[in-house]
Amino acid sequence: MRKIRFRGLNAKGQWEYGYVVREQFCAYDEVLWPECNNKDFLTYKKADGDVLGADSTIISSGYKIHRDGQQSSVWAKRDTVGQYTGLKDSKGTEIYEGDILNIAGTSWEIIFSFCMFKVSDGFVTQALTEAVCPAKPEAEIIGNIYENPKASESPPSP
Repeated sequence: MRKIRFRGLNAKGQWEYGYVVREQFCAYDEVLWPECNNKDFLTYKKADGDVLGADSTIISSGYKIHRDGQQSSVWAKRDTVGQYTGLKDSKGTEIYEGDILNIAGTSWEIIFSFCMFKVSDGFVTQALTEAVCPAKPEAEIIGNIYENPKASESPPSP
């Protein structure tokens, strides 16, 4: 059975791992995490559902990562939260949504679409399975779309 696990970048740009919960941002959080009171971490909405600018304080919510094996949690940049696929690359590194794999000289981005993990090179999209990725000895993570988006571009042919 696949382990349900998420990751997300915290305010210091470090990865946090655990399970994820969508929470409202409140005055208590402003004291503990003042750097997270911005649009990278929160979505601002009016009570009727219309999205407002980041200067609004009516309703704000975002994602917290509850750290593995700890009783603490931390706010994560909402656009960096991604789920573990249940697979590992050729070096044994866990593969998450948003990672970029190099498979036989082609860069593939891990995406989640229509209730399944897929790999996409920008032209072709296919299901992410053991047959596509970790079974190939050359499949390895070369980055992710959050820290080095240029890694998703295929390397030049020799």
